[in-house]
Amino acid sequence: MSPNILKEYIEGDFQVTEYTRDGQSVSHTVKVPVQVQIPAGETIPVPPTFEQRLASTEEAITALLGL
Repeated sequence: MSPNILKEYIEGDFQVTEYTRDGQSVSHTVKVPVQVQIPAGETIPVPPTFEQRLASTEEAITALLGL
């Protein structure tokens, strides 16, 4: 029988997930750090838009074909 999630909760700076095999008792616990705030000076990269990716692909194809 594979483990199922019994309970999930936040404890301090961690997301705690308790797993069970029998549906009642905890078989094991996993704690994952949760970062609430982004540190000063750190930015989240923004992925390119579809149009930007399309333009980049077209430029690469043009360069490869020598047009």
